[in-house]
Amino acid sequence: MSRNQHLNRLTLFVAVSLLVAMLSFSASAENIAGTVTDQTNSDPLSGATVSLASNSGASARVLQKTSMDGNYSFANVSPGNYTLIVTFVGFKNEIMSITVATGQDLNLNFDMVPSSVDVGAVSVTASRKQEKILDAPAAVSIVTSEQIEERAAFTPIEHIKALPSVDVSQIGISQSNVVMRGFNNIFSGAMLVMTDNRIARVPSLRFNAYNFMSTTNEDIERIELVSGPGSALYGPNASTGVLHFITKSPFDYQGTTVTVGGGEREIGMFSFRHAKMLSEKAAFKVTGQYMRGKDWNHKEPPLLEPLDRDFDMEKFSGEGRFDLRFENGASLIFNGGYNNINSIELTGIGAGQAVGWKYSYAQTRFNYKNLFVQAFVNISDAGDTYLLTNIDKQPLVDKSKLWVGQVQHSSALSDNSQLTYGVDAIFTRPNTEGTINGQNEEIDDIDEFGVYLQSDNRLSDKLKLVGAIRVDESNRLKETVYSPRAALVFQPNQTNTFRATYNRAYSTPDNNNLFLDFLQRSDPF
Repeated sequence: MSRNQHLNRLTLFVAVSLLVAMLSFSASAENIAGTVTDQTNSDPLSGATVSLASNSGASARVLQKTSMDGNYSFANVSPGNYTLIVTFVGFKNEIMSITVATGQDLNLNFDMVPSSVDVGAVSVTASRKQEKILDAPAAVSIVTSEQIEERAAFTPIEHIKALPSVDVSQIGISQSNVVMRGFNNIFSGAMLVMTDNRIARVPSLRFNAYNFMSTTNEDIERIELVSGPGSALYGPNASTGVLHFITKSPFDYQGTTVTVGGGEREIGMFSFRHAKMLSEKAAFKVTGQYMRGKDWNHKEPPLLEPLDRDFDMEKFSGEGRFDLRFENGASLIFNGGYNNINSIELTGIGAGQAVGWKYSYAQTRFNYKNLFVQAFVNISDAGDTYLLTNIDKQPLVDKSKLWVGQVQHSSALSDNSQLTYGVDAIFTRPNTEGTINGQNEEIDDIDEFGVYLQSDNRLSDKLKLVGAIRVDESNRLKETVYSPRAALVFQPNQTNTFRATYNRAYSTPDNNNLFLDFLQRSDPF
């Protein structure tokens, strides 16, 4: 695709966003300005995020950072009702509802109150159930929606780079390899990555391709990172930890958000989120994203006779979700997503030119009291992708699918003891049309089954004992695999926790380990 076509697409998206802004801020416009300071010493706070959102939901939220003097200003604001939100790391959020009248300029100052870390934050990833992070039997880090809104990010991985134990290697403007506790490589699959309880990796390759995620920044409610082995609850390939992206409910987060951005390397992006309640029992949301840019140049050694690389990256993605809530407290969720990308992707057999690589999913979830049931399918279609180090443009076909069904339930044995148990079934169905698996194409199915049980026991007000065991069977492993877990959690006060933990985790051989049969060069004779 030519650069002019890229620019035309980006221009169209910018024009649409400007039209939305014009419709929202038409008529006469006024000004809002002020200063953000630290309440303890009255010093100005530089870099605080100030956002202005119309209460009518008809316009996009406008964000800006305070200057070195702590000043902010919004010009050409139409009369109406607005919500002004000020956030800064280490300080409590300030929220103010305001009314802008015709011919009125507002001067609004904010004295920010310092705050400590929210030790009462709730995690659902460490134990596959809701619990405070201080009560969790593992180290949990949480990135909140407020923190996500403060950072302009090209991909969701930007939000976790500063978290403890995380190692991120940047391999492109939109590609990253992420692991915890080291051992990074091209296909890093030792960390389990999920979105709304759905395994989010590429099906047969077991590769955490974050640029293939269709989730937008505007739709992420929080990110949870559990450091350490997670196989006792999540099964194989969670040996270094679990990274969980949790999106916003259309019931709890309504309205329309539009974001336009750009930067170096010809980066341009446009994204939106729209959510609405149809009734007290039904709600839906749709999100979309377009981004483009020019990747860093690289040339292979002349002896490899490389093909010309296309350094232009382009991505389209979209998601939809429909929620139902019933009178008995049950909920039913249907959601799906689609992602289409053109870029250079690094693989274990060399760089590949991804041309129209599509990644999609469909998911259904049911919750009723302590019962959780879900089923989902991840679908990969590599399109016209080919290997770059082969002068013959050898195609890389991947039309693989991952089918998963999961059931989980919990019950209280007493006031101080609770059991959580469940069963997982995972079916990996590679389909490379002989280009990657070669002669193994007809024997490459992988079936995995697992059951788990976890017991939470409150020994005293300050002491908790957690024990778990998981049993997994795979048609590609000769022996049954056991994953035990034990943790003693001591909480002397409301702000400190000491943990002593033991976990055993494992990884299973992936499609490339078991079935790779790839033609590197044609026989010249």
